[in-house]
Amino acid sequence: MVDQDRLQQWRQVVAQEAQAGNGSDTETADRQEIPGFAEQDAPWRFETLVANLSQTADRVLDLGEELPEAADGTYDLVVCRFGAFDAHDVAGLLQPDGTFLTEQAGSDDLAEVLDDLGGASSEPSVPRASLMDMENSLVRAGLTIERADAFRGKYTFDDPGALLRYTARMPWLPSVQPDAPGLDATLTELASHFEEGPLEATASRFVLLARAPGIPDSGRLDLSSLPDDDLEVPRV
Repeated sequence: MVDQDRLQQWRQVVAQEAQAGNGSDTETADRQEIPGFAEQDAPWRFETLVANLSQTADRVLDLGEELPEAADGTYDLVVCRFGAFDAHDVAGLLQPDGTFLTEQAGSDDLAEVLDDLGGASSEPSVPRASLMDMENSLVRAGLTIERADAFRGKYTFDDPGALLRYTARMPWLPSVQPDAPGLDATLTELASHFEEGPLEATASRFVLLARAPGIPDSGRLDLSSLPDDDLEVPRV
């Protein structure tokens, strides 16, 4: 049984996060400022990947920023980190041979507690997707996948307050709301994960690099559509 003092403490955390409005379309350094929270980092750094690709790109677009008007077909590099996007829109933004780079949270991120967030939470602002689903959507939009890497590590939360702050700040996770029915029941259920100490949960990330088709070489004969079987050539 959770005592009322602890419940009130967690209610205050939920109210503070809701008032601050920390949920956004991109993951920020806010997670580093959460007391009692730690995570394993993925083997890549998104900032480094972007910097390397930008060296050969004249025009770069970050989908986390406001999109300019009439942007179709003008970008060498489009990037998106922990945000929603439409694969066909991305394909339209890219120049021939342009590249798209994205890092997303996997569909199994924080899977151990998602069900317990329950009806007291708002819907995530970023839909959850698997690596395979996102690969398929990009291929259907006409892009070629050049890199697809997944990482599963772990989060460590020392107490429910750290978990509540994290879920409130990450746009792909449901966020507990202070005025939701069943708030105390949700908080009590979350607290049950900490009965034996800090909670360790799944941290899931993936990164995708996709490329737009190049400009066809009109001076080259394309034999890719010929059948594999040997052709019968009549004798003359």
